[in-house]
Amino acid sequence: MKTGPFTPVDRATVFLHTRLWRGSIFPVVAVCHAVSGLLLMRLYPHHMTTDTPSYISIARHYAEGRFHDAVNWFWSPLISWLLAPFLRIGMDPISSLHLLGLMTGLAGLIGCRGIFRELGLPERAQNILLLALIPVLHAFSLVNPNPDLLAAVLLLFYVRLVIARDYAENPWIAAFCGLLGALAYFAKAYAFPFFAAHFLLVNVCRHIGERDFLRRRNVRRSCLLGLAAFLLLSSAWIGVLYAKYGRLTISTIGEYNFRLVNDVSGVSYLSDGFAEPPVPTALSAWEDPTQLAEARLKPIDASRVIEDTVSRIGRNILNTIDAYQAGSVFAMASLALTAIGLIGLSPRAMLGNARFLVLLTVLLLPAGYLPLLMNRRYLYIGLLLIYALGGSLLLGVTTWSSRRRTAALFILCFSFMLLPLRDLRANVHFNREIYELATFFAAQGVQGRIASNGSYDRSLFLTHFLAGERKGAAFLGVSRSGASAGELEDALRRHAIDYYLCWAQHSCDLRPGFPAIVPGGHSVVRVYRVR
Repeated sequence: MKTGPFTPVDRATVFLHTRLWRGSIFPVVAVCHAVSGLLLMRLYPHHMTTDTPSYISIARHYAEGRFHDAVNWFWSPLISWLLAPFLRIGMDPISSLHLLGLMTGLAGLIGCRGIFRELGLPERAQNILLLALIPVLHAFSLVNPNPDLLAAVLLLFYVRLVIARDYAENPWIAAFCGLLGALAYFAKAYAFPFFAAHFLLVNVCRHIGERDFLRRRNVRRSCLLGLAAFLLLSSAWIGVLYAKYGRLTISTIGEYNFRLVNDVSGVSYLSDGFAEPPVPTALSAWEDPTQLAEARLKPIDASRVIEDTVSRIGRNILNTIDAYQAGSVFAMASLALTAIGLIGLSPRAMLGNARFLVLLTVLLLPAGYLPLLMNRRYLYIGLLLIYALGGSLLLGVTTWSSRRRTAALFILCFSFMLLPLRDLRANVHFNREIYELATFFAAQGVQGRIASNGSYDRSLFLTHFLAGERKGAAFLGVSRSGASAGELEDALRRHAIDYYLCWAQHSCDLRPGFPAIVPGGHSVVRVYRVR
């Protein structure tokens, strides 16, 4: 044991050891999350998914005051609202998205901490679980710079409130639940039906689970107040959509996905010729996929819808299990053991139990996706809740020693970190080559209306980066597969295309004679000036 004077390093070590094992170190976790996130951002300066340019383009509409153009019935508005101020002051859009993701991740840590507390986890376990969540949240935000994490975190705060022990004591908690539900809907349209179904179901469970008459009455009042707040706030955006499109809808994304999965061609309709952007200032027709698909997807064959949907639900149940298991090999075991642990409770005690309500949330979450599409990013909140349930189960094994429980907790944490760490590594400097090509083409004067012979995603990204170079660019899509040279040139003239991208892995059917721009050292793409 040290008996001499303590150095600053010694004092810091003692402080961290004391706080880690005896109290909360959440400020340290928050600082670690912020610092590591700022460092990691440098490795993903150009990272996007196919949806990201549309959110950025809509945010530019807001930033530049084109509010009518910005209203969109397909893409949810919240992330574009949050991004617009950053674009207004001239910040890079992808860096701004990463900053928003960093702040969302910090909010996610706060939300998870609240869930851990509701499940009765001690501070020592919370500290370990929260530290291990840092790379998970970084992967969710950096690898997928879209609103999935934002919606998940908002719903996480809502779940923390609706399962709280004092929910029946203060009806105004439910009003805040309604606010969070509406914000989650603004972030992701799926949150509207999910919140409506989940909030009603949880309130029914809590009403049955309460023995006291006054608390049951408070639950009824809370349910009405929460729904009123949710519908009042959500209706503002629904009204805006109606004013622009003349149609009452919460979003067209569900209808679009339903048509997409019932059309054998799928997203290959994107290669069915050029398409005009929905408004002149839009980056591409992908800013309104509903309008783009309307003219290209075949009418639904009603005779096969039921059979195909039943088959798809079965496949998507397996895809959901795979997605949860990809998050951690212990995911399904955690859900099964949580369900088994509830068996001994009376129905009243079980329905009011926080673990039961969390389990109900995890099981209800994918329900609306099952007839359509399933993707792991849709289940972010489910993965975070399973993580909390797993930690709660391990800490509840009283026959194990404290050291054994801690070791099991570290194994659980490691299992949830594996896939996010792999995703982070796999996507380092993603799109860097596309950005470098765009920088070269911008210096050569490439701008205006652009089309390509294939590779819709990469062409869209390249056009986005060209537009970011303040050259002004719009992507008109991919030429129709199988078109002859004459048909291609007619389409280029009809849509007033300025430049045509020819990717090396696709056939380029242009006739000789058009001036080409070929980047030195690159054989992946050539750009032809066609007007």
